[in-house]
Amino acid sequence: MIEVTPLLSFVLVDIISNLALLIISFAVAFRLVNVSNADSESRAFGLAWLFIAPIGLLAAISNFLYWSRSAHLFLTTETILQVFAVLDVVFVFYYFLVKILGVKKINYYIISVHSFLMLAFVYFFFSTGAQVSSFSLYGAEYSLPPAAQLLFLLIVAPPFLLNLYDFILRFFKVVIAKNIEEKNRLLASSSLLIFGVAGILDQLALTANWPHMVIRISMVMSAIIAYFCYENIIKDKAQI
Repeated sequence: MIEVTPLLSFVLVDIISNLALLIISFAVAFRLVNVSNADSESRAFGLAWLFIAPIGLLAAISNFLYWSRSAHLFLTTETILQVFAVLDVVFVFYYFLVKILGVKKINYYIISVHSFLMLAFVYFFFSTGAQVSSFSLYGAEYSLPPAAQLLFLLIVAPPFLLNLYDFILRFFKVVIAKNIEEKNRLLASSSLLIFGVAGILDQLALTANWPHMVIRISMVMSAIIAYFCYENIIKDKAQI
């Protein structure tokens, strides 16, 4: 009989939460992208969650490698995870540009500049690498090189501010103006805002203690919100 130790419990919770993030994120993406008459906003939202899905898988693998004391493979997996993380930020940015500005040519110019910063981040990250900065039974955190950390903040700031603006806008429309039709769009913004805050805290690598698990669970909750907020929209579009 397997003895359930604190370490085993944390390993199971972490792996299950990350795999749940993978499955739910992919479900959101698959359903939105494959609805034949989905609008540009819905497809952009689906693409954002499509690139969140591998983050869950890679996070589960990296922590498993850390717990199995495969330090080199752990850092290699975390490096790959970083590529998907910043790539997803680009798609989240595109989603909010489409949601707020509509489908306009200027969106592609903005995303091009944003993608250049993303490539610069990947270059600095690969050229200098990452080092484990904090570890415990809950997992491990690594520190980014200073140049990469600055670029990460520059990449995250625009979509995060747009997300915050959109959340406040939809909140007032739903709560103050009683516009129920905006409810799903409010929940969509909420899901990405929760994931964004959790992702930023995770990226800053403040600690690998119990907040590490809270961050992982928050990410799963954000994916669940995303799934249910677009459930009715998918059904409605499928009936058209």
